[in-house]
Amino acid sequence: MLKQQNPIETATIFIQSGEYLQAEHVLLSFKKGKKNPLYWFLLGASQASQTKNINAINSFKKCLQLQPNYPEAHNNLGVVLEREGKLSAAQDSYSKALKLNPGYISAAYNFANVLQRKRQFAEAIEAYGRVLTLNAGHINSLNNLGLCYLFENNLEKAQSIFQEALKLSPDDVELLINMASALYKMKEYHQAIEYLSTAKSLAPNKPEVYCDLGLNLQALENYGDAEKQLTHAKQLAPNNEKVLGNLGNLFKAQGDHHLAIDYYERTLSCNDKNIDVLNNMAISLLNIKEFEKALVCYKRILKLEPDNTNAQYNLGTYYLSSGKLNDGWRYYFSRPSHKNPNCESPLNLNEESIINKNILLIHEQGIGDELFFLRYLKKLSTKSKNIDYLASPKVAPLLGQQPLIKNVYTQLPDISEYDHIISVGDLPLIVQSETNDFPESLLIDINQQTKTGLQQYLKTLGPPPYIGLTWRAGQNIDNFLFKHVPIKSLFSALENIKGTILVLQRAPSSDELTEVKAYESSHNIHDLSKYNDDLPKMLGLLNELDEYIGVSNTNVHLLAALKKPAHVLVQNLAEWRWMFQGDESPWFPGNQVYRQELHNGWSKAIDNLKRNLEEKYIEKSN
Repeated sequence: MLKQQNPIETATIFIQSGEYLQAEHVLLSFKKGKKNPLYWFLLGASQASQTKNINAINSFKKCLQLQPNYPEAHNNLGVVLEREGKLSAAQDSYSKALKLNPGYISAAYNFANVLQRKRQFAEAIEAYGRVLTLNAGHINSLNNLGLCYLFENNLEKAQSIFQEALKLSPDDVELLINMASALYKMKEYHQAIEYLSTAKSLAPNKPEVYCDLGLNLQALENYGDAEKQLTHAKQLAPNNEKVLGNLGNLFKAQGDHHLAIDYYERTLSCNDKNIDVLNNMAISLLNIKEFEKALVCYKRILKLEPDNTNAQYNLGTYYLSSGKLNDGWRYYFSRPSHKNPNCESPLNLNEESIINKNILLIHEQGIGDELFFLRYLKKLSTKSKNIDYLASPKVAPLLGQQPLIKNVYTQLPDISEYDHIISVGDLPLIVQSETNDFPESLLIDINQQTKTGLQQYLKTLGPPPYIGLTWRAGQNIDNFLFKHVPIKSLFSALENIKGTILVLQRAPSSDELTEVKAYESSHNIHDLSKYNDDLPKMLGLLNELDEYIGVSNTNVHLLAALKKPAHVLVQNLAEWRWMFQGDESPWFPGNQVYRQELHNGWSKAIDNLKRNLEEKYIEKSN
């Protein structure tokens, strides 16, 4: 007579053969097994395999009530909890499994994964290290370890880990893609393309490969091939939000903001909580002057993530560009440069708290920003007792005779002597009145000896008008405002103007100077770019100019300190000091603003500049 099979054994066989529903039915009909922890473990396993997560959680918990020292049950409970988004509870379950069995690789790997999902990358790195101690060839752990270093921006370490993993598994497509991601961040675009080409040969239908190829080709400004790769990725995955978003970024980079917005909207139809896409769409909307729609994007981001400092800062610059200063300064506080640990939060200060107090101001950002925010010194001085200033080394010599400042330092003094330590960029938030007033620039005096010497020197260079010229400012890198006007365009505006042109461009390249030199046959040109290294001398030189033409840079702020106007060429999407629109900025009264256009570039701006110069110098001469 054959022995009747135990229901637990039957359920085990069903689970091993992938027949999870049958296993669950067998167990649920076996009433006598409910006091056996294995019964609940198998029931939980069959339910988890059917994605019946809540039922599986209850089954694993009942198993552990009967047998608390069951590492596999703790591990499986963690898996289902993690699936339900309960990451901390899952982490606790994996931890219990590892305490019971420190060599349990699955639990160790799951524990590391949940730390990575919680973005606790330092702890995850340590946890993956423990997995690799148990199994040095654990490919998934090596891959995820590399990703942790990538998220931590430790790019060389990430690259090293991916290389180690690829030696063990050279045809692993995910590893090839992740290695390319590290190289992309390292700006090694050609190498990244090599790895992605290998991945494409192994997985010709994987949209992520074509998407990342497009990103690298875009970085190389090979926009045509980038579009081909991204379009192919879209054909493979029409609703892939990464692909659609990167197509938007590609068209944004080329200035086709209407098409970019179309792709951003398609991306948001897939995921309306994609913050990066909302931010990029706002930038494109600003470029086409859809200001209110851009504002909606920033507000949507902050509704999703109220503490998103990037969105707060962008909203701040939006309001400042619109002339709404009180709203603007409140959000501008979240700017990326606000990191000095010695400075107090301006949110804890106001006009009342600084009355009759000793204040130490500390410089921040670039030299132009530093000079700009010093315009709020006058308002601060009416409230405080004494003001000392920690200046940047280049700016310090300009402030030696400044009556509103008691002491100027270039190294941090003893901070115990001060009631408040404030970053200069926070002054507007502390002292700004309820009205939207635009204080004038801090005035800076010129040494008379320097002034006389420069007047004599300029006479040796040639006749007036003396015209200062710059064409570039900022850094041409990601997430940094880069300002540039073609040299050719500037000289087309000056073609009929006689006088002396002084090159005041900071750190001009040899190619730029060669291009300028080509105009020496028709213009009297001198390179005085070295004056950028000595701001008091530059201030004196600017004071003697008849005209200053260029992009917004330190020299424009120095001219404001002299109450002298400039001809300022600003990008289509201007930095906030030059406002969204208008021929003049309230921050720089008297300055003529020439705005680049989205589709026509600098042509109209240069035509207007040329007309204004010729009206002044040629018609006056006639």
